[in-house]
Amino acid sequence: MDNENIIPWDVYMELLFKTILYDGLDENDLKIFYQIFTLPESKNIQDNIISYFDYVDDPFDKLRHLIGFLIPVENFNDEEKVKIVRVMDERLLPLIEEFNVSKGDFSLLNSACCLYALGITNMANNLARIAGKSIIKHSLDRVFEQLKTDSSKKEAISLMNKKNASGPKNNFHDEIIKIMVSTWDKYPNASKNGMVEKILHHFGEGKISRATLNRWIKTNNFGPKKIIKPPTAFNLVIPS
Repeated sequence: MDNENIIPWDVYMELLFKTILYDGLDENDLKIFYQIFTLPESKNIQDNIISYFDYVDDPFDKLRHLIGFLIPVENFNDEEKVKIVRVMDERLLPLIEEFNVSKGDFSLLNSACCLYALGITNMANNLARIAGKSIIKHSLDRVFEQLKTDSSKKEAISLMNKKNASGPKNNFHDEIIKIMVSTWDKYPNASKNGMVEKILHHFGEGKISRATLNRWIKTNNFGPKKIIKPPTAFNLVIPS
């Protein structure tokens, strides 16, 4: 497959999440997504997919258009925001439409929307992260449980997971880690998102995924010493 034909990981995740929310994941969907979400660092496909929200900096922003949160909260003052949330709560009305998810997961999503509407963005992101992971996990668990009832399908799952777990280490790992260390040494307040975007641009599309870069950043406890807004300008430092 040519690099220009590779669809970014985030696009696949949005497609998967939309499928779960509106149609429900089934066996045929899983077959399609199986070959997409294989990364050599993870043990199996479930780990690859579920771990996605662990490495998203602003999960609520990632989810808000998918769950149909359309209230323009920026147009209201604090008092008006509180009134909106209180009215919805008193009438037992969610801020988003019903989805093909459990009541618990839907409550998490709706609660994240309420917090975001009130301007409590950090807690909204935390809840959105938990909700996103939970929704995907519950959906995958259900489909995998169905597949395990068929011995031939069970064997196929085992072979796929074994192949995924034994995959080679990404060829760019050591080089990218050195670049991150050198760049943050010179630009200690460089943002994580900025680092990821510049590395993706430097190595070219298809060479490394955004999710993998975020995983390496988290695993190595990398990041800016201080979060600055607007983000500080910087260039990658390429060790000689």
